[in-house]
Formats: sequence, structure tokens, C-alpha cells
Amino acid sequence: MLLFMVQYVENPRLPLLFGVAGSYALVGGVRPSDGVFLGLALLYFSLRYVPSWKDGIFMVGVAGALCLLWFIPQKLALAATDKPTISGQFWPLAQRSSLIVAGVSKLALANIIRVALPLGVAFWSLLPVIFFARANRFKLMLWIWIIPGVAFFALFYISDAPYLRFLAPAIILLALTPRPGTLTYAGLALCVAFNATFFLFARPAPVDNTRSLAMAIYSADGPHYCAWALRHQWQHQLSNYMDVPSIKKEIK
Repeated sequence: MLLFMVQYVENPRLPLLFGVAGSYALVGGVRPSDGVFLGLALLYFSLRYVPSWKDGIFMVGVAGALCLLWFIPQKLALAATDKPTISGQFWPLAQRSSLIVAGVSKLALANIIRVALPLGVAFWSLLPVIFFARANRFKLMLWIWIIPGVAFFALFYISDAPYLRFLAPAIILLALTPRPGTLTYAGLALCVAFNATFFLFARPAPVDNTRSLAMAIYSADGPHYCAWALRHQWQHQLSNYMDVPSIKKEIK
């Protein structure tokens, strides 16, 4: 979706707007929450970068029509089952872990850390590059891409770090400028090298021997998705650590 947007700005052609609309509908179909978060970016793109208001309305209309192709069958399928809705599953979790709903607590702070930790581990080397990259003409659109999802996950609830993957292209593009310098190349190279090293060598802490909530968060949202955990089919979530008496006591 972001690729089609950037290409359209460089070379405005109607097929690229179809690409934006189609990729948005695909993103929403695979993970509806991403479609909600990226809706603002889609609207901003249509208002800021699509010169013809007719083309902008057409693009948003096509995206909405394509979303109906998965939304209606999904609603019909869910209505035919007794399974709880997504909102029904989400609310009990938010009541415990949301800074907005539950107030300040260790679980609410842990939820914020579970958003900040994966992003920090993955993109810490790009922070100086992003700070000094002042010539990026897509900067506002990229921040509109990033902020709604980060705010929702941090202030309400995030169940798994992979939910943050849709942020990666926007964060990387924020670090790029029309004329990349040494700092940009160094930051990108370090980002690739660090993430590859972390993926190959990071290991989670054993559940039975973990005594701190901080280490549990690190294990559940970091090495959980790395080579060792995948090879050994290590599938523990943060909830598995909550049964450890010392961590349960720490939360209380």
C-alpha cells in the first residue's frame, strides 16, 4: 500500500490508485485492526497527494467496496457461530491492561513496554537518522501511518508483537531522504545487522526460572519469534509467566 502511494506521488497514474485501494482492502481483510489504523493515512493521502477530488473519492470508494467483499462474509460466518466477537474478547483484557480503562498499574505499564520493546529492539539504530532526516516530504503521512496503531496498542492492549509489523515500512521510509548520507547508510546497515544477530542468537528465559515481570515481557515479545524458539517450537505467551508465584505477587 505504501509502495503504491509513493509511486503515485512520483508518477501519478490511475492504476496506482487501484493498487492503493486494493492493497488497503487486502490489509484490512488479513488483519482488520490494521485497516482501521491505516484508514487515516488513506484519507490523508487522498486529500494531500491526489490532485483530482474525483480520483480521490473514486479510490476511497473502491477501497470501501473491496472491503465489503471480506467484511460481509465474515459477519455472516460469525453470526452463524457461538464464538465470542473480537470486541467481546478484547474488552476483558483491556479492563486489566489498559492505561485508559484500568488506570496506572503494573499490567498497564507492562502493556506499554510490550509495544516499546519490540519497536526499540528492531529500530533503535534508525532513531538518529529519523531525527536528522528533515527533507522527507512524506514525513507527515508516515507519522499518520504510525501514530494511531502505536497509540491504540500502548494505551489499550496488545496481545502479540507481530501486530506491529505494519509499522515497519513507514519507520524505514522515515529514515530515508532524497540524498541519503553516511548516517542513513550506517543506521540502515546497523539495523539489518542487529536484527539478524538478534534473530539468530536471542533466547527466551525459561518459564519456571523467571522471577521478574521485565524478563517475562522480554521473553514473550522478543526471543519468542527468533530462530531458537521457532526451532524448538517454543510457544509460551506472557500469560504463561503470570502463573509463576513471584510474578503473580509482583503484579498484585
